[in-house]
Amino acid sequence: MSIVLILSKRLIKAMLHAIASDTLDAFDEEKVAHLMSEKSELHGKLVLLDKSKRSQEFAESGLDEICTILDGLKNHPMTYDDQIVRQILERVVVESKEKIKEIFKGGMEAIQTME
Repeated sequence: MSIVLILSKRLIKAMLHAIASDTLDAFDEEKVAHLMSEKSELHGKLVLLDKSKRSQEFAESGLDEICTILDGLKNHPMTYDDQIVRQILERVVVESKEKIKEIFKGGMEAIQTME
């Protein structure tokens, strides 16, 4: 939890504890509304950061798996297998006479120049 969020919670709690019938006039509703808005905004940012982190971890684990497979294939002769290519390749986009873009499952892309 971020320091700003912790401080906001503490300030709100302190303000709520300070409310009594004789101190009701000193209660700052605008400040509370601002702090609640800020807390909500920060919570939204934390959720987005968490999603981004999970997505990055997923991509990294996929790359690790690919590297492990490639390391295992180092000493084996490579032969073209259409079925394997169809399993990992989502589509090929012809961008020009000189350039094609290969899009693999999982979103990874490679651009190839043609000679």
